[in-house]
Amino acid sequence: MVTCKNRIETARNILNNAASINISKELLLKISQKLDEYIVEYYRYEESI
Repeated sequence: MVTCKNRIETARNILNNAASINISKELLLKISQKLDEYIVEYYRYEESI
């Protein structure tokens, strides 16, 4: 599940960087939603173990 953790970390970094350079709220929302998808995927995987 290392790749899922990497995706979460990467998406988090992208979201933080985008927020710091004042990207549009719509784009921040899309990035945040993708991060949420990765987190849900991670928890579903952990729950199935």
